Amino acid sequence: MTSPLRVHCLALVRAGNRSLALARLFEQGAPSSPIQQGKGGVALMLRLLLATGVALLVGVSAAAAAGSPLHGTFTTVIKNAPDDQLNGAWQIALLSNGRYTIQRNGAVLIRGRDTETTTTISFGHETGPAACTGALGAATYRWSLRAGLLRLTTVREGCLGRHVVLTTHPLKKVG
Repeated sequence: MTSPLRVHCLALVRAGNRSLALARLFEQGAPSSPIQQGKGGVALMLRLLLATGVALLVGVSAAAAAGSPLHGTFTTVIKNAPDDQLNGAWQIALLSNGRYTIQRNGAVLIRGRDTETTTTISFGHETGPAACTGALGAATYRWSLRAGLLRLTTVREGCLGRHVVLTTHPLKKVG
């Protein structure tokens, strides 16, 4: 049977009020020692452990849901590139499922997969009319994101077009 206190505390934890949930449990009178309090003390300690465990799970789930700071849409405009095909308004969408798209003037030119760490992003497995494939297909960049501007620094890249689009200017986060 679920006690009203437990239901109330779980609702508080789900709403992000972990400390208030723990306070409510202690308001019921935490025993000085579970052994001194017998079964009631053990039950309270189990409730406390359950509330703490749920609070931790909710916290981890919230952090995972927040996702990577790289997930989103970034834009840049390139003018006077070494190749006229690189001039235009570019949009790079980094999706939470490990995929990305690169558009020029609203047309999707590249679809691929990316792998992100706290300091690098790798691109590859590209398809589309401007895709970098074969030995040139994989690339890795170091990244920094400050004030909504993504700066990529080349670690390994064999594709000139992708390099120009990703590094000529900082990419502005728009979504």
